[in-house]
Amino acid sequence: MFTHPFHDIEVEEAPGDPSSRLVKVLAQDGHRFTYLVLGELDADAIAFVRRMIDGGVRSDLVIEPGPEGAFRAGESRRPLPRHG
Repeated sequence: MFTHPFHDIEVEEAPGDPSSRLVKVLAQDGHRFTYLVLGELDADAIAFVRRMIDGGVRSDLVIEPGPEGAFRAGESRRPLPRHG
């Protein structure tokens, strides 16, 4: 669905929620983390995920749409599935 020059990314449907996506990331240094994107993974959501990755946010996050097209992210309360 989208790529990143320094990370391998897998995108799949979130278990039990066909409207949400898991964005599973494997960094070049071997670090693995996952973002759960609630709702559609459209161009705006992808841009937000890219900013999180580029900003060095390397923990499991839940990303949800906020008011007026903004997004908000918070640490996941449970471990999310990993890349590969």
